[in-house]
Amino acid sequence: GQPLRTAYIDKWRAATIGHLADSGVAGAIANGFASLLFAVVVSGDLPLVAVGVWVAAMLLQNAALIVHLRRWKRAPTDEHNYARNYRKFTSIYVLLGAFWGTAGMLMPQLTDIEHELFVRMIIASLVATCVPGFSLALRPTWAVLCLILLPTLPSALMSGHALSWAIVVCTLVYLPLLAYYARLTHRSHEAAYWSRFANEQLLEGAADAKRLSDRLNRRLAEQLEQQKAVEANL
Repeated sequence: GQPLRTAYIDKWRAATIGHLADSGVAGAIANGFASLLFAVVVSGDLPLVAVGVWVAAMLLQNAALIVHLRRWKRAPTDEHNYARNYRKFTSIYVLLGAFWGTAGMLMPQLTDIEHELFVRMIIASLVATCVPGFSLALRPTWAVLCLILLPTLPSALMSGHALSWAIVVCTLVYLPLLAYYARLTHRSHEAAYWSRFANEQLLEGAADAKRLSDRLNRRLAEQLEQQKAVEANL
């Protein structure tokens, strides 16, 4: 597409940050609620101290994500600041995914199949929210999807109940589908923002060209008037 000038690249970065920030705050709230649900479900099978530490760490990370996104939204959008804040966002985001991966690894400790299926439902819903909210950060989102879903597979294989293989197959199909949908969403958002600011740039260029043309026409008209006046005095 048409290359953007610096001012419009900054606008494009600001739109990207705004999308990630707005989605991130909503995602962090949902994430915190899901972690509390997980804690309630597993509290009967796992040590309460371990569950409490896990929930506290998860809530702390979600709070850190919200704080960082709000600061990032107000920060300058030059290339250096954007790259630095993007790295911080990626670190917190991927760490959250890794913590949810530990939830998948803890599922063999659950004695009730209904509890296990409920936890899997929470995890499946959680990863689905990553795609529309965070797909502008495509590679971190792919990493988070893998970190959350893949650790649930060993527990499904070891459980030995009738749904084991169905869970494994569904997970192995679900993961690449989510990754593909994230890629499509990423491309759609990128193209939409790029087209928006490229069009703004074209309109501004057309307005500048019109102003220049008006000045040249006025100058030409003035020169013609001066020439007529000179000819009249001859």
